[in-house]
Amino acid sequence: MFQNITGRLTLVIAIVSMIVLAVVNGLSYYNAKEDTYDYLEEIQRKTMLDTAEVFSIYSNAKRKAISTLAEEIVKQDFSDDGNIYKILEAFKKANNFDIIYFALEENGKHYKSDHTYLDKSKGFDVKTRAWYINAKKEGKLIVSDPYSSFADGKMKIAYAVPVFKNNQFIGVVGGDYDLERFSKDVLSVGKSSQAYTAIYDIEGNAFFHPEVEKIGKKDKLSENISAYMKANPQFLDPKNESAIAYIPNEQGVMEAIMCTNSFSSKYKVCTVTKEKVYSEKANSALIKQVLAAFVAILIALVLIKIVISKLLSPLQKIQTGLNSFFDFINHKTKDSAMIDVKTNDELGAMAKAINENITKTKNALEQDAKAVEQSVDTAKEIEGGNLTARIT
Repeated sequence: MFQNITGRLTLVIAIVSMIVLAVVNGLSYYNAKEDTYDYLEEIQRKTMLDTAEVFSIYSNAKRKAISTLAEEIVKQDFSDDGNIYKILEAFKKANNFDIIYFALEENGKHYKSDHTYLDKSKGFDVKTRAWYINAKKEGKLIVSDPYSSFADGKMKIAYAVPVFKNNQFIGVVGGDYDLERFSKDVLSVGKSSQAYTAIYDIEGNAFFHPEVEKIGKKDKLSENISAYMKANPQFLDPKNESAIAYIPNEQGVMEAIMCTNSFSSKYKVCTVTKEKVYSEKANSALIKQVLAAFVAILIALVLIKIVISKLLSPLQKIQTGLNSFFDFINHKTKDSAMIDVKTNDELGAMAKAINENITKTKNALEQDAKAVEQSVDTAKEIEGGNLTARIT
């Protein structure tokens, strides 16, 4: 294939084309990779901030509901248990709490929205409960850490706020919210087949997690995230919201992590995306580019070969004409065909020059042949006795 000039030219062009395309594809891949990473980072960052915003909205709604309940319940007649139960039940239904409760400091009675109560006579001392103690101590609304409910074993958080009447502490109102439901409501914003969002404290305990069994616990990934945040405090800098850390999970597989604590100093909203999503997107773009370049080169080489063959086709005529001429001067043939190339290029000029030389050579050979023939005739006349014969 590469023995003739067409094949060799095609090969040279192919090599040069591959080098050029390799450089172009390399630069294109780098730019595509950067663009892909920027695009995915932006999606991940937006998901993280959207989740943080949804969490803030949900959390503030619960806080507002409990604070409003504290303001309303102080207006009630505490001697009317039925009325207290009604207002607790109304707030529970209106704000989707699992249960709402009100504990009185005076007698330790613990009213619940399901129209039941607990007190010391039932073996329950509300004044020993963390939510009651903390709300009374802080003098403001508090939110508990995730805990396992004694009633149903589900993970919950409690919102509690102290109740004051005439500037005197009289009790605490609170509400429990199921973290599984809370997680589904909040984290659904950042859930996809390749990514999820979780909320951790600085120690790596999961406050919200799409896998309910991990709520309130640590896993290898959350511990690694916690260690990374402690070692790299700038990772949580609000000015550095697009920072991505690549952190191994339980299987040692790298995850692309982005976190923010813009809504709370205690909890961090983190989006977790499989690292391969980033690399696969870039590699997929590279494969497409390579395949497209390969197909383009093949098509281009076929077209180039056709064009070169067409452009160099006069060479075949020139070669045929030269062979005919050499056969003629070697007396293999009686005549030499002219080269029929009339292109206005170097090959046309070459053919014209060769044709002119062929014509001159043919004329010279014809004259030589006539001279030889005349010499023979003259010699014969001399042999016949005509000593005056001459070659003219």
